[in-house]
Amino acid sequence: MTPFAKKCLAAMASVALLPVPAQAETAREIDGYLDDIYKYDVKWFNDCVRKQELSRSCGDNAAARIICDYQAIMIVADESGLARRYNVEVARLASLIGKNADYIQELIDRGHMEDTAKLNTSGMRRYCRSISSAVFP
Repeated sequence: MTPFAKKCLAAMASVALLPVPAQAETAREIDGYLDDIYKYDVKWFNDCVRKQELSRSCGDNAAARIICDYQAIMIVADESGLARRYNVEVARLASLIGKNADYIQELIDRGHMEDTAKLNTSGMRRYCRSISSAVFP
């Protein structure tokens, strides 16, 4: 596992354990989030990976969004009591991140995205909102 992947997984786990707003989303809302994630963020990210494009567009606007989406879906599903229902989707997003950890690390090293593993919880939330990820923690 790359250093980025280790840091990222540790940060994701810590975000997942933090409290979230009291209103839990419904399965229909979570399904809508997932539709947006796959329609917009995953598609864009996969295009960047395929081209091996190293740019701010592929960093902040693709790779970072996937990380934000992953964390948010994990939190939302857990808070809603639907974690089991969405464990395959959470695992699929985690796999996408892990499989492309070297590419993501290169984006970070070149300054094309924030190192999300170094952000505290409020910093992560601000960052995810600022890059307009489909869902944010």
